[in-house]
Amino acid sequence: MEEVEVRTLLSTSILTVKDVVCRGTCRHRSEEECTTDTRLVFPYRGVYMRHVGRDDAVAEANQVLFFNAWEGYRVSHPVAGGDACLDLAIDDAHATRAGVQTKRARWREPDLRPPTLAH
Repeated sequence: MEEVEVRTLLSTSILTVKDVVCRGTCRHRSEEECTTDTRLVFPYRGVYMRHVGRDDAVAEANQVLFFNAWEGYRVSHPVAGGDACLDLAIDDAHATRAGVQTKRARWREPDLRPPTLAH
């Protein structure tokens, strides 16, 4: 198995949905990466850290991460076991209509934040 396996589940002019599975063998920060599209990433197994500048975000099940187009980030895996995510790449024009600012991943109105999930 390669370090990262990607399987496309849906591809349209508006949205691409991929299943991404990472073995997580890289425990230190990866080389810098970036995406060319605005992405919403829904982890469903495992855990990883996303590092953007001085900001770190824990990616685990029951939450969503916004990846801004052309914004550099690094990834690390604090625990063994890797991770798996559902990756939604959204066309910029449609992301804006959905309320996502494509340069900075923020909601258009302060009171329209994504809901928090409680156990």
